[in-house]
Amino acid sequence: MRHGGALDRSGRLAAATVAAMTMLLAAVPAARAQDSDQPRLYMGVRIGESNPITKANDVAGVSIGANFNRYLGFEFSFDAYELYLETSEYGRAAELGIEGLLPQLRLRYPLLGDRLVPYALLGGGLAIAQINDEKVPTVWASSGSLTSLRAMGAFGGGVEYYLSNDIAAGVEGKYYLTGEKTYDANGTKKTIDLNAGVLTFGLRLFYPEIGVEEGRLAELRDAYRPYLNARFGGAVRMAGDVFDGIHTEPEQSMLGSNFAPYFAVGIGMTFGRWFDLELSGQNYELRFELPGGGSAEYAVFPVLLQPKLHFPLDDPHVDPYVLVGVGFDSTEVNDAGSAGEPVTGNALGVIGAFGGGIDYFVTSDIAFGLEAKYVVSRGHTLQIGDGPTLDGNLDSLFVSLGVRAYI
Repeated sequence: MRHGGALDRSGRLAAATVAAMTMLLAAVPAARAQDSDQPRLYMGVRIGESNPITKANDVAGVSIGANFNRYLGFEFSFDAYELYLETSEYGRAAELGIEGLLPQLRLRYPLLGDRLVPYALLGGGLAIAQINDEKVPTVWASSGSLTSLRAMGAFGGGVEYYLSNDIAAGVEGKYYLTGEKTYDANGTKKTIDLNAGVLTFGLRLFYPEIGVEEGRLAELRDAYRPYLNARFGGAVRMAGDVFDGIHTEPEQSMLGSNFAPYFAVGIGMTFGRWFDLELSGQNYELRFELPGGGSAEYAVFPVLLQPKLHFPLDDPHVDPYVLVGVGFDSTEVNDAGSAGEPVTGNALGVIGAFGGGIDYFVTSDIAFGLEAKYVVSRGHTLQIGDGPTLDGNLDSLFVSLGVRAYI
């Protein structure tokens, strides 16, 4: 989740998401895809990254809401982004994570036969601004703590394109109003403007499905269809420390456990009910406590080609499967400025995977599920200064919840 190089977690995943959505849009037929005047619930997921007109990084969002009719909707939006805390004396002193919960209205206006829907949004709520990854001791000057609860407003808009009656892909721009705050970086005080704009790409998934007969799901389960798969969960190391003598822990622990937050996005093709093939990009991050003092972050980005074997049941809503996979993982040492000497490692390694999961179709195009897989990753190396080259073991277990959106 941190930024030691040009391709960090959300940048890679944002690029993968946009590429996958572009491929899906190219595959979408013209029929059976439009907005509805019927009240419907939805879930939205969004991801973004810094760009030339915004200072925010590692942007992500999830929303739960409802369209009341063709023109009005309301949602609860959970949004997260990061800023840098910098001083002329220390450079980047720390990073600042901002997480907001925003009730917001959406004013919509369907076009092109209700398939293209531009909208405006306006909302307000609360945000937590939390200092993390301090390179020097850094706290909020007014309280001496690492966290600050703040009021947050937001306005913006976007446009979404219906891939089917229950799935829309879109782009959204939003500006957050969060005010200013003064921080103290090892005695140096500076005020940061917390306001920021973001640009995100995402999907909106609607329920109930409209215009589809009851038996349609069984028919579609036997069809050839592309899909997008987004997952969130935890990655736990199976060999303890990755490199001998270097204590390893999650860069951000999930509820105090050894699980590191794990994100994935994939695009696949279903070949009937028994088999599909998926290309999946994933990411998680670790923290190394170095023997000579200081620390470094270690970003891991596995890419897997995963054939999946499905086991059809009488109920077409339930979809259990097993998987195998082969691919590579890219690793990156970053934020090692406190180490005092260079920390380097090889970038690429060959990996394999096996596991299984189960999905449940809530509509003919949308399935939610649980997945667990073991990833075998060996052959990575690490060197601190002129010290010996260390061999690593990155074997990990990934456990995740996900959503598959079919076209």
